[in-house]
Amino acid sequence: LASFASGSQVVFDYVYQSELLGNSSKEKEIVKNLHEDWLWGIDKHAVKKFLEKFGFREVKNYDFENLAEMYFKNLPKEIELRLSDNHGIVWTEI
Repeated sequence: LASFASGSQVVFDYVYQSELLGNSSKEKEIVKNLHEDWLWGIDKHAVKKFLEKFGFREVKNYDFENLAEMYFKNLPKEIELRLSDNHGIVWTEI
């Protein structure tokens, strides 16, 4: 992190640890076939504390419900919403 300018912003997604510990899922197979194996996950309630240990601040952690509310709350009923509920998205600042 020392090489990043102060105020730099980082956005990334992550898989929930519970997804990795659970039984094999269709989504795990899909990402494996894309050569993006899920090797590591974290509990969604532990993300902020984990990142703050490395100097990240202003951590905002978005899950399925947050994203659906932010981007799809006015979606017409005839359009089916398909968001994955096994990972989150983080926005943070250094």
